[in-house]
Amino acid sequence: MSHSAISDMLLGALVADAACLGTHWIYDPERIGEIAARRGGRAAFAPVLASDYDGVQGYFAHGARQDGMLTQYGEALLLAIRSMNANGGAFDAAAYRSAFAGHFGPGGAYVGYIDRPTRGALENIAAEHLPSGIDDDQNPAVTRVPAIVAGYRAGDALPRVLQEAVEITNVNGVALAYAMAFAEVLLA
Repeated sequence: MSHSAISDMLLGALVADAACLGTHWIYDPERIGEIAARRGGRAAFAPVLASDYDGVQGYFAHGARQDGMLTQYGEALLLAIRSMNANGGAFDAAAYRSAFAGHFGPGGAYVGYIDRPTRGALENIAAEHLPSGIDDDQNPAVTRVPAIVAGYRAGDALPRVLQEAVEITNVNGVALAYAMAFAEVLLA
């Protein structure tokens, strides 16, 4: 994977995350279609409006976020990129856990929704419990995958590092399988 492809992959993941903030957790395709129609056919980068969640299946979680910001998933990816850059390109699980707790925990820079795996990881990090993840197969498991793939490509260390990264928030076989499959897609 070329340097340009790696940069494109990471930037694409961050832009895609920011693009979905306004419709994140709307589970009604018709409502997303209505939002897109009112915006000239584009649902990407829709404003963060609580009213878009009225009367449909979904959860308005981002009232503390502003248009164009990252979801908590994008924030976790950006944190992984920064952590790996500070560590010479390597993923150091202990350094990431510390940065994660500092960013998402009380007094951290992140202001917004904290999902169950993130909350559980923060509690386990505070209690110095390893691995810090909880038994959950939700999305935080894959948030760090693009950064890990960028740093390790298809090398022998990739499966081990992916497991360490997943277990920051999720200790779950399904979550790990999702992360491995996502890595394969990115590598392809």
